[in-house]
Amino acid sequence: MRQNLGLVVGLQGRFAEAETIVKADLPADEAAANVAYLKQMLSRKDNPKVGAGTVPVAALSAVPTGR
Repeated sequence: MRQNLGLVVGLQGRFAEAETIVKADLPADEAAANVAYLKQMLSRKDNPKVGAGTVPVAALSAVPTGR
């Protein structure tokens, strides 16, 4: 649930707050990587090929646990 909240807050451009929220469930480096990736995705609206193919390590390790 907090990951979804962090995503919504990040989509609103409140990146520092989003990172604080996701740090409750992820290590600080993974939370920072996820927020950095979100910033990158939001900044490439006009040029979707910029940064294509790069995925943060935290996104690759996130596996749903069924909780």
